Amino acid sequence: MNRSVAKRILDIQEMIRSDFALMEEYAGCQSAFLNLIPELTEKQQNILWDYLGVCTEIHLRMLVLACEPEQEK
Repeated sequence: MNRSVAKRILDIQEMIRSDFALMEEYAGCQSAFLNLIPELTEKQQNILWDYLGVCTEIHLRMLVLACEPEQEK
């Protein structure tokens, strides 16, 4: 990932953070999620964290591809 792509991704993240309605919804869901985690078995927690990690990797890769100039793709 080059510097301009990284800057574009950071700019996009900042734009999303300024969407107060979305961030309020996120905060509520995050709180419920974090309260649920201790109720899961260790195996279930590990599966869930692995899944969320892969989803995050996919999301970041999509952002990188979307922000790269066409010739770099």
